[in-house]
Amino acid sequence: MCRVLCRIHARKRGTAYIHYSTALLQQGIDARLQAEIGLAGNFADVLKAMSKSYAGNSTSMYAASQHGYLLCMDLVKEEGNISIFPSAAIKADFLKNYDPRERSWYKQGKAAGKPVFSSIFRGQSEYDLCGTLL
Repeated sequence: MCRVLCRIHARKRGTAYIHYSTALLQQGIDARLQAEIGLAGNFADVLKAMSKSYAGNSTSMYAASQHGYLLCMDLVKEEGNISIFPSAAIKADFLKNYDPRERSWYKQGKAAGKPVFSSIFRGQSEYDLCGTLL
C-alpha cells in the first residue's frame, strides 16, 4: 500500500517518494520491513525542511536503507515540471536497475557507521517537459 501511495504522491513537485530496488522487490517486503519503511517515511519532513534552502534550484535529496529502498525528493525550478527526469519513461528506465546501496554516497555512510553528508556532485542533466536539454 505504501508503494502505491508514494508513487501517486510523487506526482506533486517537492513531494518525497520511495523507490524500491529490484533486489528488494524480488526478495519481498515482510511486515517488519514494511513497518520500518513507514517510519522512514517520516524523514520526508526533514527533506521538505531542507528543500527550502534550495528554492529556485533543481536538485534531488535522498536517504537510503541497507534493505535497498530510497527515500527521495526531486526539486525542479520550472513551473509544471515535477521531476528531474525529462519523462516518466526515462525515470522508469533509470530506476529499473538503480540500487542505492551501490552508490558511492551510500558506501561512504556505511563505512562511517553513521549518517554523513557526501560531497555535492552533478547528477543527470536537466531537461524541460519536451525532453530538451536545458
